[in-house]
Amino acid sequence: MRLDELNRAIDLLGAIPLVGVTEHSEGYPVDLVREATSGKLTIRATNEGGNNYTFVDVFQLIEWLQLGPIDGRTDDGDFVLRG
Repeated sequence: MRLDELNRAIDLLGAIPLVGVTEHSEGYPVDLVREATSGKLTIRATNEGGNNYTFVDVFQLIEWLQLGPIDGRTDDGDFVLRG
């Protein structure tokens, strides 16, 4: 699914369930949603008996997975292993 198709689907449905992905501690569902205040594409993980949730910025997560922690990057964005 392309990003524009994904955005349209979220706008129409309000959330896209990430089937097979669950909140770690309690096993509640995880959805792909647009956070209302910022408008950012986020992962919403429900927790605390379904009474609370947290948002994770999708693009920040992808960037971190690709490049590693910010303090471990060079000025041009490459990841540097230290040790």
